[in-house]
Amino acid sequence: MKANTFYANLQECVKGKEIKVLSCDFFDTLMSRRVARPADIFLIVGECILMAGNFSFNVTPSRFQALRVQAEARARKQGPLVEIGIADIYAQFPDGFFRCPIQNVIDLEIAIEKEFLFPVAEMVDLLRIAARRGKKIIVVSDIYYNGEHLKEFWGNTTPGIDIQFFTSCDYKSGKYDRLFEVVLKKLGLSAGAVLHTGDNYVSDVSRPASFGIKTAF
Repeated sequence: MKANTFYANLQECVKGKEIKVLSCDFFDTLMSRRVARPADIFLIVGECILMAGNFSFNVTPSRFQALRVQAEARARKQGPLVEIGIADIYAQFPDGFFRCPIQNVIDLEIAIEKEFLFPVAEMVDLLRIAARRGKKIIVVSDIYYNGEHLKEFWGNTTPGIDIQFFTSCDYKSGKYDRLFEVVLKKLGLSAGAVLHTGDNYVSDVSRPASFGIKTAF
């Protein structure tokens, strides 16, 4: 009941004449994963690598899962920017760890991510309502995938509806930092003309609200 009320209220907010842009988080807002935890995707990647015989060492899928999590943490600590791309993560694995090119493993993870993602039906309805009312639709996401990856994940879910993607990977800044500032500059609109929704209170409510962006949580 609470979820239904939330989506109904969100639809009413989108209908407001002052709202020109609907901004959405991506993961766990527009799309969800068919796994219990995001890191479970890495376990499945590890299983596929093992089955293909592409580990150079005796590595179990669960061990690879842990190493993938650690690689991301190291990549965030080593560079001058905490916002990274998936290639930065896999660069943390030592040479020769895989029997195939690193890009093959990156492509595998992207493919598995896509396979296990599904759109949230209520949000699909919301985007259609927003589009019918002439609102611009954008996605703002803190993620190591770039905008083209998210576009690929979304696919043909809402044919005829144009979506602009802003990711921390592309702009090297997260929602908690300056990404919303970048968004407003790119859009050339006042903050009050944007409505943002997402599942993280800090990144999707308090931070955008600090710029004057309207939020729904």
